Amino acid sequence: MVVKKLGEKIVLVAASFLGLWGVQYISALSGGDYFTKGAISVLMFAGVFLLLKVCYENIKGITDSRERGRRICFVSAVSLLFAITCVMGWQLQTRGLTECGVVGKGKILLISLCLSFVVLPFANGIFALAEILQKKDTDSAQEGEMSRCAIGKRILGLRNGTLFMLCWGFIFLLFLPVFGAYYPGVMGYDFNVQSIQALGDYANYNAHHPLLHTWLISLVLRLGEYLGSYQTGIAIYSVAQMLLLSAALAYACVMVKRLTNRAWPVVLSVLFFGLLPYHSVFAVSITKDVIFSALFLVFFLLWMERNFFVGQKKPYELDALLVIVGAFMIAFRNNAIYALAMFGALAVVMSGRRERLRVFLLCTAVLVSGVLGQVVIRSALGTGAGEVQSEKYSVPMQQFARVGYFHGEELSPEVYEMVDRYVSKDYWEGYNAPLADTVKLQVAGQGQFAKTWSGNLGTVFSDWMKVGLQYPNEYLDAFGQLTRGYWFVDDVSFTYVYDFEEDRKGVIPTFNGSQSFALPEGIENQSVFSSLYEGMERWIQENKYFEYPVVSLLFRPAFYCWILTLLCMVFVYTKQKEKLLLLCLPLCYLATLLLGPTVQARYVYPFMVLAPVLLSMLVRIPHNEQVQEVNIKIEEKQNA
Repeated sequence: MVVKKLGEKIVLVAASFLGLWGVQYISALSGGDYFTKGAISVLMFAGVFLLLKVCYENIKGITDSRERGRRICFVSAVSLLFAITCVMGWQLQTRGLTECGVVGKGKILLISLCLSFVVLPFANGIFALAEILQKKDTDSAQEGEMSRCAIGKRILGLRNGTLFMLCWGFIFLLFLPVFGAYYPGVMGYDFNVQSIQALGDYANYNAHHPLLHTWLISLVLRLGEYLGSYQTGIAIYSVAQMLLLSAALAYACVMVKRLTNRAWPVVLSVLFFGLLPYHSVFAVSITKDVIFSALFLVFFLLWMERNFFVGQKKPYELDALLVIVGAFMIAFRNNAIYALAMFGALAVVMSGRRERLRVFLLCTAVLVSGVLGQVVIRSALGTGAGEVQSEKYSVPMQQFARVGYFHGEELSPEVYEMVDRYVSKDYWEGYNAPLADTVKLQVAGQGQFAKTWSGNLGTVFSDWMKVGLQYPNEYLDAFGQLTRGYWFVDDVSFTYVYDFEEDRKGVIPTFNGSQSFALPEGIENQSVFSSLYEGMERWIQENKYFEYPVVSLLFRPAFYCWILTLLCMVFVYTKQKEKLLLLCLPLCYLATLLLGPTVQARYVYPFMVLAPVLLSMLVRIPHNEQVQEVNIKIEEKQNA
């Protein structure tokens, strides 16, 4: 027994040393020396040792050997995966490339294994917490909270409709000061191009930007012109979007209450939606992503209603709402149809036998209505211009460009010819690691795409493979650099993808892009609250949040992607198939983003608005047949 305990301590000490070495490697790579100093190293070692000891005792306490083995496998997998993203992320961010070759990748894996010992206790804590929350009786928890907290009792005593209206009004009121600070709205991102189309003839609309959104901009600009000022039109758009977004967020708050049966998660959700600058600034930003995110959230919540809160007989009215919302999602985001198609396929496979046919018909109806909706919109507007197809090939274009950029002079004639055929030398010289637009738009604009990419997928794939087999590290690094913001929590590339233009820096570019030949004088921003405007700009333009390590997580796209990843692992571990199915929707959308042209906060905004609901899914949700019984019990307690 003594020998066994001594052996356990030796293993824990060795794991602590390896973990400390992994942290020191990351610290040195990031330019810091915090953990290389003697006193701090000792404290760090002691901290890692204690955490590992607690983790070991917790896992050891699992009596079922099979369950203990499952816990070890899941915790180890998550820890190693996170450690790999840290090592590769820091190498890409500081050096511009990862360790090359088999030896180099082996070194990355070895360093990641060492670093994973530090991550291990935290990963185990997540899985242990998930198990506790699944066993906890949410009904009794509600009773306890109502008895000890007057505010909680009042919030939980509200009917869902009343709570929705209160949350809607409160979140909207919190948006109003930011609206005044950026009055009449943030006209950045693609507003310049869309406003030119909006003030022109419908036939000149380009489907690269959602036609329905361009038409909305046209509608408010012409309304503003009728009222005497384009500024008034943009203000009307901002207020309408604020109402739409705050309503969707209020629905999310109600769902948080229904999932957790607690008041404090509802309060935190309202504060998260109302005070985090992302939500308030996006609410007044003239970009398709805001409306799409609101629709995405509503679609997710309606599917949750369908799976957990309506009983066995699911009303067809709910299916009709899903079809309508899904069709509008496709209208406001070109890649939505691919995400919904993947989700539909998974939903059919993961549904029960009795439900499978109806789910198949529902998902088919969503896709068909979305496609028909696009046809109707194009016919109504009379435009024949399609979307820019080169967007889909952002990753392979970047990979070709990176090979040419770093190895152009040393390429063999055959490989040089292949690379130059798809991304010519003039274009690969403009290679920008975190942004494919500099290459993609040039290739598309000069006609090279139509000649070599479009309609030749077999040849393209064959040539892409030939080049990739010779330069695998460049392919991997090109993909890593382009998507780093989605998986590396310390990434900063998402704040400077447009750093070649001084006014486009920051997590949300708030530059005024309204000036064009269609609007020679532009549309002026007139801030009503200049102090608030300056404060917001420090956070979202000057990236002040970097000064606050924990708070900064809320501003990082990778944080929300990791929430998705961890929840996916947790639901697999706890064998919660119904929750995992729901999670497939944002995961499928994330899959489309990984093939996109860059990482921006607006692309992951659907995950941000989902975050409180996703975290609330950790608690035990009653099955459909138990919902009515639970609701009756809750009503009885509220009336008592």
